[in-house]
Amino acid sequence: MVNFLVRRLFFYFTKKNYSRPVRFLLWAGIDVNVRDHEGTNALKVAATHGCFRLALLFLRSGAYVDASAVALAKFNGHRSLYQLFLERSGE
Repeated sequence: MVNFLVRRLFFYFTKKNYSRPVRFLLWAGIDVNVRDHEGTNALKVAATHGCFRLALLFLRSGAYVDASAVALAKFNGHRSLYQLFLERSGE
């Protein structure tokens, strides 16, 4: 139950682009690649909503960049995120 609530808060704060609580949850040990009930990870949420700083934080914390995160950034018109993901996916 606690893990479910922590994950929900993590995704809520990511969607709202609240960096402080996201940083705290990462510091507290939440896995940056955790998935929600739909199978979406936090990096994809950041790509959808244009949360550049959070995306950088996730990448520095070890988030995996897959093709769908790149596509979401491009589709939603977040060019800086799209470029960042392209650079990181090639590493």
